[in-house]
Amino acid sequence: MKPRILLVALLFASLIPTTASAAARVQVLTGSTPDMRIMPSNSFTVADSSELTGIRINLPVPVCDATNSSVCDDLTLLNLQDGFDLRPRVTVPFTGPIDVSTVTAADLYVTGPGGFSTPITQLVWDPKTNVLAGTPSDFLRESTNYSVVVTSGIKDTSGRSVIACTGVCSSTFTTETATPELANMRASLDSGDAYARAGITDRGATFLQAGVRDVFPAATVTEIERGDQVYADPTKPLAFSLVPNSAVTGVGYYAFGSFLVPRYQTYADAVIPHGPTTQTPSPIGAQRVGFTLIVPAGTAPSGGWPVAIFGPGFTRSKYDLFLRGSECRQGHRDDGHGPRRPFVWPSKRRGCPPGCSRRYLLRVWPGRGPGR
Repeated sequence: MKPRILLVALLFASLIPTTASAAARVQVLTGSTPDMRIMPSNSFTVADSSELTGIRINLPVPVCDATNSSVCDDLTLLNLQDGFDLRPRVTVPFTGPIDVSTVTAADLYVTGPGGFSTPITQLVWDPKTNVLAGTPSDFLRESTNYSVVVTSGIKDTSGRSVIACTGVCSSTFTTETATPELANMRASLDSGDAYARAGITDRGATFLQAGVRDVFPAATVTEIERGDQVYADPTKPLAFSLVPNSAVTGVGYYAFGSFLVPRYQTYADAVIPHGPTTQTPSPIGAQRVGFTLIVPAGTAPSGGWPVAIFGPGFTRSKYDLFLRGSECRQGHRDDGHGPRRPFVWPSKRRGCPPGCSRRYLLRVWPGRGPGR
């Protein structure tokens, strides 16, 4: 009877569910799709001699419809790039859950030329997909080959080391170019070639708008009021507000001018049309840029007044210049920010001068009310 009892015991033991300690070990996935392998990876690039890096991103794009149009648009734009971001999002997929607290700088990092190494930080774990994501602690150099490295030092939730290939998994990728195109554009502007391509023959500034000279003796101005288009309908009234002005002492003139510059961005989505990085971007036309100028009182020194250019940045206005004191300064409008065409209108009329399309109005009030 003893052999039969032993056989029954063995059969019963085989029916007991496998415990966590006996479960398969968690592995780093090394599949053939972006969601099944370490990213970024040059496995999803193609050779392209028209790009400075010699490659172009080639991520798979799904069948696009109304449910995934945003994803499709992103992938389409990414596939125009000649490499991956200078601080890319790194993703590592696993076959099961891991203990994120065991991920250290020695187990997940990016390596590069000359012994460069930087850890992956800002870690985020997605328990639904078992994907670990993060970003390199340091920005990477452009047009350079790097590798994401994952080691078996990472532990799963039961405390066992994950299987990382043969101990270490790596994914090689190339960063995109970032500065050559801008440097070429600047050289084209400096040489005058960009202006010629944009059809600009007069590169001088003008202080005339609608036939009116917009230069005002500071001593005669007591108030400056600006009007902004706040409705999509350009026929609706502008919203008016006072421009704070502390630039009053030692100031000779307030001047409002504009000049033509080559335009590179499209009006529809404010981006520079894509082109191969081996070529210098060509302007698509000309654009008039407005500026504000404060000139000191008195006689200019030999060679003219020194100029300090004040850039307000996004979310602010070039008219912040009036808060910067009485130095000789020039404020300009960054493209894509604020009203496109400033107008100076030395009267109390609420309308726009001809041609302003009611987009923007700046009114200078000579001799009205107490000084502000």
